[in-house]
Amino acid sequence: MGERQVEQNALLDVEVLPSIYGNISLSDDILQPLIGIPKESSQSTTITIRNDGNIQLSGELTAVVTDSLGSEISGWRQISHHRQ
Repeated sequence: MGERQVEQNALLDVEVLPSIYGNISLSDDILQPLIGIPKESSQSTTITIRNDGNIQLSGELTAVVTDSLGSEISGWRQISHHRQ
């Protein structure tokens, strides 16, 4: 008996909708690594901002140092790194 082959083609129209999804993560295993830093000491973490969507994102990230009551504290130094 001969083999029977069937070939079928289909043309599909696909639309990719615009999506804006940003992802912010810390490099530490600790959930809140910058809380409770004693005076005269230092601590650091890496904050990764990733674009998981398909539209270019732009924005600004600002760090504010507060005390245990939530009041802003002055005199702290921020070191920022900007990468594109």
